Order: sequence, then C-alpha cells, then structure tokens
Amino acid sequence: MSTIVYRLHTEYQFDKSEAPRIVHRLDKDTTGVLLLARTRHAAARLSELFRSGNFFKEYLAQISAWPKKTHGKISAPLALTGEVPLERMSIVPEPEGREAVTEYLVLDRREDVNALPVAFVKLWPHTGRKHQLRVHCADVLRAPILGDRKYGFIMRGEPKGSMRRKGLVTRMPLYLHLYQITLPAGWLDPEANVPAHDVNIMAPPPFHMQFSPSLLEAVRPETDPEDATKRA
Repeated sequence: MSTIVYRLHTEYQFDKSEAPRIVHRLDKDTTGVLLLARTRHAAARLSELFRSGNFFKEYLAQISAWPKKTHGKISAPLALTGEVPLERMSIVPEPEGREAVTEYLVLDRREDVNALPVAFVKLWPHTGRKHQLRVHCADVLRAPILGDRKYGFIMRGEPKGSMRRKGLVTRMPLYLHLYQITLPAGWLDPEANVPAHDVNIMAPPPFHMQFSPSLLEAVRPETDPEDATKRA
C-alpha cells in the first residue's frame, strides 16, 4: 500500500499546496473506489462519516456456489482467531465476536468453463468488520468469493465442486470490487445552502469480472431480505 500511497500523493496533488489524503482503505487484492480528500477539512468530514457509518457501500462479487435465497441478510459476529501466520477472521458467538451484518442480492447464476457454479452478486455491508464480506460468503453462504486464497477453502460441509475448484483458486485474482460509495447530501458542510442530493462515486469493475450493464444497474430491493444466517 505504501507504494500506492506515494503515487497518489505525487500524481494527484497537481498545483495544490496540500497532498491528497486517503480516508479509507481496501482489503488487499480488492479493487474499486478509493476516496482521496483534497483538503484537511474534507478529510476530517469523510473520516467522521466512515466512523459513524453514515455512508453507503456497494460491492460486486462472483462467488463459487448458488445461494439458496436470492435476496438475504447475514448476521454473524466476527472475531480474529488463530495465531500468526494462520490468524483469520472467524464467526464466533456473541459477546466474543463483534456484530457483522451483510445484505446480498443474487444477480445471475451460471456455470464456468469447468461446469462449476458461479453466482454474480451485489453485497451491501451494514457494518465494517475486517474481511467481513469474504467470511460471510465463505462460511455462511458456503460460497467463497472466487480467487480468495485465505477464506476460499471450506473445512466443513463443502459444496459440490469445491474440491475441483481448489486447484484453480490460487491462479485467480480476487473477484471482489467496491463498485460504489454514496455520501449523504451536504456531507462536506451540512450548513451550506447547496442542492440536497446524495453524491455517488463509482468505479467500473475490472476486466476479469464480467458484469454486464444490466447486472450493474440492478438496485437494492426495497423488501426486507430473508435471514440467510441459519445454515441448512
């Protein structure tokens, strides 16, 4: 990340006296929106929004099984378990784990070139735990995100085809992309007399994630999602 930070500081400062500031981070190998703040004031406001959760993130992912429910919500607390170098985020009962909630929508179901199931999904994290989306997909949906080297191997109740997929996962990029961040109207200055509309910042998916325009346009359902946390 340090190399990326240096390049962003030098290439996007332009003629400004202040270097741009990164106000949030992406997991390693995750692509997508990365917000920079031009000024100290903007950085402070964005950091406050991210701490309070007063913003909206939408991810795209391709996962290695077909979830039973098309639209669902996962509520499964997470905690860091294990020891270096094998430590990982795991689902643990409360109060040991911190609340972690993810909403998902299945956009399409297909088979890949090896006749293995692949689902195209949108993911909306309601909380911001480390590796939350990856763990929830792998351990609750039983559908690891393609290319996930850390959480891509399910130890219990593996879905059909997962053994064949193990030989492929290390050759894939991670199929997880932060597609959109939405900031609330007036986020920079709530007192300012400006038009009241949200600000959407989007990054098109990388080439290896073959999301068609019709899939990208799918919106979050207004109906309440079904509880997908309970395992079959």
